[in-house]
Amino acid sequence: MRRSIRIGWWIAALTCTVGYGVAAQTLCDFWMPVSNIADADLSFSYRFVNDAAPAGSGENAGRLWGSYSKIYDSPGFGHSVALSTSVALSDFVPSAWQGTGAASYRYYISREAPLFVYGGTVGSTDTNLPSPGLELRGGVGYGRLRDVTPLAEARRISARLVRLGTIPRPLDSSALREVASVIASRDDFETTSDLVAAIEPGLEAAGGVELDSGALLMIEQELENPGEQRFCGLIVQGGVGQELLDAHREARDVRYVMSIDGAYPPTPLNQLRVRSSLSSSLDVLADHTLLVEVTYDASLLKTAGVESKLSMYSVRAPGLPDWTTYTASASFVVGTRRSSIIASVLLSRTLGIPGWTVDLSFSTAIDLL
Repeated sequence: MRRSIRIGWWIAALTCTVGYGVAAQTLCDFWMPVSNIADADLSFSYRFVNDAAPAGSGENAGRLWGSYSKIYDSPGFGHSVALSTSVALSDFVPSAWQGTGAASYRYYISREAPLFVYGGTVGSTDTNLPSPGLELRGGVGYGRLRDVTPLAEARRISARLVRLGTIPRPLDSSALREVASVIASRDDFETTSDLVAAIEPGLEAAGGVELDSGALLMIEQELENPGEQRFCGLIVQGGVGQELLDAHREARDVRYVMSIDGAYPPTPLNQLRVRSSLSSSLDVLADHTLLVEVTYDASLLKTAGVESKLSMYSVRAPGLPDWTTYTASASFVVGTRRSSIIASVLLSRTLGIPGWTVDLSFSTAIDLL
């Protein structure tokens, strides 16, 4: 268990390092006044086999995974929501499940420094524990998570203009930020063509060329298919919480709480995110609930992408059995409008139970007509 705590805090420290170390990175230099970041995933796998030889043998089981997150940030306030669940199915009926959820509201005390007070709730459920857990939390925090997607789009446009031979070299940082600022105001334009017309003069001035019809068409296609949102920053929260439900059905105590949410896009095609949440008594090693999640997704090619996730969930209370689970998942998709290949794998393990549970699925589809 001490090892689990060390792993959790090591990842939390990594989050802080990433969050504070991105100041010099190009994408994280761009800040939108208002950011609205949302992401949702749902996957399902099931296998039914009724083998006649030997008689009565077969398999009828599957698993459902889902997650949802939303971050809103403005100069005066912000709010965050994060939900995730994993459900094991047997004979098409849920046989085991695990879920976590958190929501918080932030009010920024100062417009100059990202210092805020917050209130929120954190909940969890696991069929291997006697009861769901639920806490109300409040305290102070520091930091922001901001949408940097417009600058990621501007960098992709610059790279494609170089590959087309339209401009000799990528646009400099100043030109990229100017293009990104126009892209960030895309809601002010009625059509994508109007947006392209607005950024065309800046691109031509920075590149020293006149864009032809092929380049303009490429820019329009890029703006119509911006890909996944990219975001950057760090939010650290600390305070106190009150248990409304105790996972071990013990006394509902006052808790000391801390959470960290960090994000960093290494390139316009990649996104790293780390989330951690800790609730404990003064003796953190003997009494705690700890959740750590690390997510990484990447667009490998125009028609390929991969997403991976590592998580640890640990519950410990004095005089009761420890409960710690580890999960790792990855999915890989290659496809066009006519065909696609999807491969996914999920590994999970609970301490005290030998071996890992493995869920693997592989599918392909081809549109012949």
